[in-house]
Amino acid sequence: MRTAAVNLALQRISEKADKWPIRIDKFTFKDVTGIGSGEVGFHSPLTIITGKNSAGKTTFLRSLWVALDPIAAFKSQLTRRKIRTGSFYVSGYNNGKSYNEVVTLEDDDLVNLDINNLNIIHLDSADAIADLQQKIFRLGEVVDIINGAPERTLETPDLGEVSYLNRRDYGKVTVYEVEIEGGLVAPFFEVTYGSVKYDATQMGAGEYAALFLWWTLSNAQKGSIILIEEPETFLSVLNQESLLNFLVKIIEKNKHCAIMTSHSGNLLQAMPAGSVRYLSRSGGNCSVVDSPDPTYLEAVGMEFRKDIFVFVEDGVAKTIGEIIIERFDPLLARRCQLAVVHGEAVITKSLEGLADNPFGLKFLGWYDGDQAGKLPAKIASFAAFLPGDKAIETILRTMAHADPDALGAALGSNRVVEVLGSLEGVDHHDWLWRFAKAINRDPQSVLTGMFGLWLADSDNLKTAEERFQEFRAIAERK
Repeated sequence: MRTAAVNLALQRISEKADKWPIRIDKFTFKDVTGIGSGEVGFHSPLTIITGKNSAGKTTFLRSLWVALDPIAAFKSQLTRRKIRTGSFYVSGYNNGKSYNEVVTLEDDDLVNLDINNLNIIHLDSADAIADLQQKIFRLGEVVDIINGAPERTLETPDLGEVSYLNRRDYGKVTVYEVEIEGGLVAPFFEVTYGSVKYDATQMGAGEYAALFLWWTLSNAQKGSIILIEEPETFLSVLNQESLLNFLVKIIEKNKHCAIMTSHSGNLLQAMPAGSVRYLSRSGGNCSVVDSPDPTYLEAVGMEFRKDIFVFVEDGVAKTIGEIIIERFDPLLARRCQLAVVHGEAVITKSLEGLADNPFGLKFLGWYDGDQAGKLPAKIASFAAFLPGDKAIETILRTMAHADPDALGAALGSNRVVEVLGSLEGVDHHDWLWRFAKAINRDPQSVLTGMFGLWLADSDNLKTAEERFQEFRAIAERK
């Protein structure tokens, strides 16, 4: 499965979300054991629920299972232990018709059910794999396990899919559907890899988990709602990537709706922004964090790769640019590396050589505002501008002279008026550093304080945000 094809499939799924044949639009819960009360909206047929430990992910997903398929959910002892009371409401669409699911639970009893005939699949990867393997082992020798069981030897494309999921070029895979305890059916696999032939009783948990997930998803009725708890359990990083790619393919092909919990940064970072919901627990209630802080994202396993390189004229522009990005989009700030190249001419020359590159990296120029309208046409689409129509040092200098007392209060100095007078006529590129030295302050802290004071004006803040939005549009352009 080519990465480009999977990315396109993800894009198509996201774009068609509001017309998807089966979907969940909203889940509302009230007074539920462990997660309290709240409401979560869903914007994609494929959603990952994540959060720190104890955020309530497992209880949340099992509560959704109770709302959609309460009879099946309450056959699970873990579900019964976790969820004893509460009211559950789900709204969505099924083949063009709206549906509502209403379930009320009191003292471990289902007392009100208003549910529809939806096809629901719930998978607890960690619990199911270990449980299935144990039950299969108890059936006896392999010959007894497969005796009389329906069997199928996989051919293309199925053989290619299981090989991709486990990153092993299987020569042959046969699956037997065997009956285990409780009248359930489970897959039993025999595989040939190179010159070695082995079966499910000799497989590690990771290999069996990938095959089991493939079997379950491949056999799911079209238009199913699939709930999966931490599918990355037992899977390596490469296998996690393979599983997500397969899941995207099968969702698009069979028009499923899938919601899963995960701690995997690899899975989270591969998803479009609207396909991840971040859970947090506060005051006994579980809720969604719409704009998670980068420290939160790092805590759930996401890593930020520097893939946007921004050329700026000098150290002042670098500091101002970093402040602006961090203020308006901390996540984008983690992806941007600002580099001082000493002059607007060097920014332009650098962009001419690097803006269009084959490395999957983005190169931008962030010029002082006085350069707007003066750049060569061929780099205009890679250029953004700092606030104002003058060099940022000139703007801050004008502000300082307009209200030196406010600046003195912001910087904790009573010498601002005196120093400003002594620096009249000094070139704007040198002025800031000489000012900082004269009041015995670190230049970086002076610049940060001055720009913070400038942003305190609502008109200036609006100007800064407008310029940032222009920068972000270039930085995130495909």
